[in-house]
Parts: sequence; structure tokens; C-alpha cells
Amino acid sequence: MPIQPAAPASETALAQSPAGTQASFRPALHQSGLPEEFISLQQTADEAHAQLQRLNDHEERSHQRRVWREAAVAVQTAVTQYAMTKRLNRYGMEELLRRTVRHPRTPPGAAL
Repeated sequence: MPIQPAAPASETALAQSPAGTQASFRPALHQSGLPEEFISLQQTADEAHAQLQRLNDHEERSHQRRVWREAAVAVQTAVTQYAMTKRLNRYGMEELLRRTVRHPRTPPGAAL
């Protein structure tokens, strides 16, 4: 039997209902408003795609293409499920996610 963690993962927080009972899990949010998990999933997919573009060997490219596709499917599945649950526009969420990961904004006053 697998050992269960004693507490929820740090990236989730328990929502409290007015009566003080635990209502549901809320994912930790990135400053963009997207769940941190989505940022991580998109970064993984982008890294897999970058690795694919660096390869020349046919066999290695075939394997890496599968890795990239699985990572991309994981992102899209997570975003789709979240958007349906929250009644949000999935396309807008995907666009915001890609923009957030691929073109992060430099905070004012940060060194370049």
C-alpha cells in the first residue's frame, strides 16, 4: 500500500467554507492568475519541443516527438478541464499561458 502524504502539496490550499469546513482544493496561482501547475506543464512542453528541434537523428526525433506530444496533451487536457470547471474560455487561457511562459515580463527596476 503506498504511503499517503500527511498534508496537501504546497501548491494547493484548502478553501474554507463559511462554516469552517474544508470545501475544496485551490491550486496555487501564478501572478498571471493561471495555476502554477499550468506554467510548469507548458514549460515542460516547450522544453521538449526545443529539444526536438535540436535533434538530427531520425530515431531520436521520433522519440522526442512523442515526448513533446505527450507533454502538449497534458497541458491541453489540464487547461481544458480547468476552463470547463470554471466556465472560462479555453482558447483565451491557452493564449495567456503561452504568452506568460514564452514572453515573461521583466518587473520594473529589475536588472536586464
